[in-house]
Amino acid sequence: LRDATDVIATISNRLREQITGVAARALVTTVDAPTGYFSTNAYDCVVLIALAARQAGTDAPRAIANQMASVSSGGRLCSTYADCAALIDQGLQIDYNGRSGAVDLSSTGDLSRAWFREFRFDESGREYIFNDVGIEISS
Repeated sequence: LRDATDVIATISNRLREQITGVAARALVTTVDAPTGYFSTNAYDCVVLIALAARQAGTDAPRAIANQMASVSSGGRLCSTYADCAALIDQGLQIDYNGRSGAVDLSSTGDLSRAWFREFRFDESGREYIFNDVGIEISS
């Protein structure tokens, strides 16, 4: 299993520019507190892929895909890559709940629960989160 820094080091400058063009906030150094629309979802996606690769013991795409559901539900709750990786290294099943909340994937890789954020406006016109709602998705 290649270390993530080894993989990143091999990315060409041209590809780096394309990635940054798509995700301009990728250069932000506060990676543990992503900001922007859907940034927490993107962050969790990357962490899930890394955890699936660790559990698979390889960086082979098909093996990673086969482990995505298993790192997202049904095991010990963990919310950071480091904590989840430590559990995997102990041979334990994990349930990654990340920055966007619970990320439960089905065996087909689809979300089994969707999260919606209800917001309202206060007297000054500022929006605020009123409620987070999870909806079970039937397959």
